[in-house]
Amino acid sequence: MHALAIPLGLAFLLIFWRVSRGQKPGIQLHAATLLVSLIAVFVSVPALWQALYEGYPKDSFFTLKTSGRLGVLAISSTAIMVFFQILTQKTGYLLHWSDRRDASTLTRLCIFIGDCVSGIALFIAGIWVLPQAFYGFYRILIPNLPQQIVIKPSPDFERLADILQLQSDGSLSQHLTGITFYAVILFTAFLHGYNKSLEKQSIVLLLMAYIAIQIANII
Repeated sequence: MHALAIPLGLAFLLIFWRVSRGQKPGIQLHAATLLVSLIAVFVSVPALWQALYEGYPKDSFFTLKTSGRLGVLAISSTAIMVFFQILTQKTGYLLHWSDRRDASTLTRLCIFIGDCVSGIALFIAGIWVLPQAFYGFYRILIPNLPQQIVIKPSPDFERLADILQLQSDGSLSQHLTGITFYAVILFTAFLHGYNKSLEKQSIVLLLMAYIAIQIANII
């Protein structure tokens, strides 16, 4: 199945890359880029196909009432949109800084890698504190829950490593977390590729990002 999924995900990215050439960066293009990045990760991992086909039969999300599900989806969607908007602003600043200094291609590639790393760091920080928002929502659904801090003293990197394996028996929240994590890299590659100074190298950045994701998922 991997033999089909990996090239299929890559083909999906390359088609969007070709279509997006020459378009002016803005909210619409960035939103489309985010959506494409998320879908490309999903398409390239067969275990996610299997999980979706099976319908997550034991997932706690489906034990919630409709209002509860909508609330969880609203929190998740808002968090993702806000997070990627922050990434967009961060990358824009880095690109503006490199343009002003007429940075070399090698320097820009180093900036791209650093941008990906910082984006991942922000993502880890985000999923570290986000459980508090979900717990606050669950307290609305279940008033008997005690008021408490559920944020751990430090991020659980071991659990994150397990999530990033994207196994078919993972939960819906784990899969969404893993997909979003990898989408950070693709999204960042697209943003750098939209910069005129890196337009010729944009396909290289995208391929670097995609290969890195596949290697990370295998490891």
